[in-house]
Amino acid sequence: MVVNNIFNEFKMNRKKIKKIIFIALIVLLIIIATIFILFFVSVKNKPPQTNIYFTLEPESWIKENTRTNTTDYYIDIKKATRDLAYYDGTKQELLYYGKRITFFSHGVYKGIPFQEAYVDPVFYNYSGLISTDEQRTLIRKYIKITNTNNMDPNDGVSNGFILAKIENMSIVFYIFVDEDWKNNLEFTNIVWGNDLQDTSSLNSKPFDFNSKKNGIYIDKVDYDIDWFKEHTNGGIVVGEIDFNTLSGQDKKGLNTTFIYIQ
Repeated sequence: MVVNNIFNEFKMNRKKIKKIIFIALIVLLIIIATIFILFFVSVKNKPPQTNIYFTLEPESWIKENTRTNTTDYYIDIKKATRDLAYYDGTKQELLYYGKRITFFSHGVYKGIPFQEAYVDPVFYNYSGLISTDEQRTLIRKYIKITNTNNMDPNDGVSNGFILAKIENMSIVFYIFVDEDWKNNLEFTNIVWGNDLQDTSSLNSKPFDFNSKKNGIYIDKVDYDIDWFKEHTNGGIVVGEIDFNTLSGQDKKGLNTTFIYIQ
């Protein structure tokens, strides 16, 4: 009898233990499910991660140059291209679908070619008579136009720059010119296409001076710009340029001013 009682009590305890374990498992599953649901909802409602340095607005790419004593600015290429482009003053290298595409910058001042800047030849009459530091100071008075990402809209020098970047998986071009450029040039057009020598294949529009920050104007070209894939004669030209000038029909074009990339 004693043995039977002990055995029956053991069976009852086993049932209680199983019941407790079962209830504990149910509670644990409920807790896990609750945690999973809360986590899923928080992830779903979490705002997308953004990088406050990289921005889409071209006005935010115009940065004040704090390294100089002047009130000039520069186009932050790293910020604009999400660090996908390299620029050395004469060319831009853009990483596009794993390949590096190179765009070379050029300029023409009143019919005379230049690279980064055009300097009045009068400067060279004095440069050989002064020190290097004095040359650096004096040359600022003789620079007429620049084709770099550095700009000062109040120094009398025409500053222009064409930037290539990727938007929506395609390459687009932003054009920046300063207040001096607008005042010094008679007019500003943007001409682009697959062959700059074939005017029938080109696009053209007047520069839009409505978008501006700190004396620097911004415009954009985002269509018919696949010339760099196959056509080596293609490019974008900005300045006192039109179809007649490019075709050579307008002889006044020999004295025009513009910048371009190819």
